[in-house]
Amino acid sequence: MSELQFAKVNIRVRDLDAALAYMRDVIGAEVLREKSTNPFGEMVLVRYGGLTIEILAPDRPDSSLARIIER
Repeated sequence: MSELQFAKVNIRVRDLDAALAYMRDVIGAEVLREKSTNPFGEMVLVRYGGLTIEILAPDRPDSSLARIIER
């Protein structure tokens, strides 16, 4: 049986600053890209244990990402 491997994982959160602080300060993830804005909202990119993690948060309460998170 082959080992399952991921290139990137996306995590959707309500509070990007809190999620980034947790990943960086508690888990020890390496920050690859500081906060930036994309069509979905705000994003940071971190690496933990060889896994690249994209953390997304809505940039406004009425965005489609905010609605997805609330579901």
